[in-house]
Amino acid sequence: TPTAEESQASPQQQQQQQQQLPLPLSIPTPQSIAAMLAVPTDDGSASSRGAFCDASSGSGSGSVVGGSSELKRRNRCHACKKRVGLTGFECRCGGTYCPAHRYSDKHDCSFDYRSHGRHEIRKANPQVLSSKVDRL
Repeated sequence: TPTAEESQASPQQQQQQQQQLPLPLSIPTPQSIAAMLAVPTDDGSASSRGAFCDASSGSGSGSVVGGSSELKRRNRCHACKKRVGLTGFECRCGGTYCPAHRYSDKHDCSFDYRSHGRHEIRKANPQVLSSKVDRL
């Protein structure tokens, strides 16, 4: 039952009181944690996922398997397949490389630096043309 003071409170004060209330937090269950940490096997299915991920996400296993294969590519050097961990270097050609292969001349880089540089110079320095003067 609202009191007389609460009924006379302005809508702004009521909104402030509602914003100060703590929001309920969702606590992860062991099943949801297992679904997030699932590792796919060689046949494409996840070993520990089971029905947990299918019931929670509803999107199927295709996106999870594709996401984990991208993680594998990021963790290994594209040239020598050595694990790079957090020290991997992203190249403009799209690969991740170890410190030995991070420069474009150390791996077979497919990125065209020459045309990229020409494009950047052309964009930074537009050609200025003066108007032509008619001679008498």
